Amino acid sequence: MASKLETIGTQLKSNNMEDRKKAIRDLAKCSDEGSIEMLIRALADDNEDVVATAIKALCERGDESIQGLIAALKDPSWTIRKNASKVLVRMGKKSLDPIIEAMRSDDEDVQFWAGEVLSEFGEEGLEKFLEILDKGSQSSKLCAIGALGKIGSDKAVDPLLGQLASDSWTIRKAAAEALWEIGQPAVDLLIRQLDAGNPDVQFWAIQILGEIGDDSAVTPLIGKLRDDSQNEEKKISIIKALGEIEDPSAIGELINQLGSSSWFVRRAAGEALWQIGPPAIPELISALKHDNVDVRYWCSKVLGEMQAREAIDHLVELLGDKEWSIRSGAAYALGEIGDDMAAEALMKYLEDPNEIVRKNVVIALGQIGDAKAIQSSTQALDDESEWVRRYAAETLEKLKEKKIDHQLAAGQTCLDCRAKMEDTWKFCPFCGKEVDA
Repeated sequence: MASKLETIGTQLKSNNMEDRKKAIRDLAKCSDEGSIEMLIRALADDNEDVVATAIKALCERGDESIQGLIAALKDPSWTIRKNASKVLVRMGKKSLDPIIEAMRSDDEDVQFWAGEVLSEFGEEGLEKFLEILDKGSQSSKLCAIGALGKIGSDKAVDPLLGQLASDSWTIRKAAAEALWEIGQPAVDLLIRQLDAGNPDVQFWAIQILGEIGDDSAVTPLIGKLRDDSQNEEKKISIIKALGEIEDPSAIGELINQLGSSSWFVRRAAGEALWQIGPPAIPELISALKHDNVDVRYWCSKVLGEMQAREAIDHLVELLGDKEWSIRSGAAYALGEIGDDMAAEALMKYLEDPNEIVRKNVVIALGQIGDAKAIQSSTQALDDESEWVRRYAAETLEKLKEKKIDHQLAAGQTCLDCRAKMEDTWKFCPFCGKEVDA
């Protein structure tokens, strides 16, 4: 005759959900050895109602199920591990000490899920995590750090800042992510770390402040950026943080950094200004008249990448700059903006003495894509520079192949190749033939 557990085990395999739920309710009242394990196996059921019944039953069994549930945190089934952690959370304080012990184990699965459970206890589990930070293994510390980030308590900020000085990069990275999760409550203490004696702590503080994005960090970060003793790497990290915060009060100093002796710093400043976006446009336009060649060049580049139409007239003016790099950058920017207002002005610089300027003019006219681009590319095919001729041929080919749907409905036909064109076009985009008036 089958034992009680064998009968219940058979019911747990039934296709009928109600039979399985009844079997679980019977297990909740059963004190036979093996009943807890059967309830834990039921946590893997594919029906949510059955799982909920098993969770309730394990909670009812109380203390006697805790060790089994902790053991289940390393079960091969992710579903069982996840649901076992849910039961431990529901049990409350009675499971707290056993879970702390589990975090001290050498099993990373157990440590991870124990950390997940403890984080649900909020500040009740805080002190336990801080103990692990002080004395735990690296893997248990990582779990504790992740849980502290989820708890989000300002009481965890100072201990986590201490981990930014760890010898382990993995610990430093985890602590930085936890501080980012805590967010605004960590900002004031992070700002103080900008003056820390440990370069690693300074680096992580800068990065975290950028990711949190609180504008109260902008002024201290700008102060550090102006400090000539900062090395290139530190300046770049500060600039990136200012770009992530996106506060307009940083625009002026970022424009100053466009004149840095380091190309890498200039590039970082340009990217940060692009991140800040439209609020930077007026100051970028004003800086097009800056005495520093690099500042003028990068301002024009950023304005082009922002596609700032309000900068067109100012960029056209730069086409006449005495520095070839500025003329080249202005042509590039006008091409990026892609407005045909600039086409006529660009045509005048197809005979610029510098081949890089001529090349960028050809490309810009191709990007603008009106009829003048055909004429310019055809003209540039005879340029003395092989480089310019190559770009002209490529631009002309792209323009000829370009398919524009509304061309088919246009009312004008090229007499040479019979292609459809818009009424306002003066050149055929397919063969380059000038249209008779």
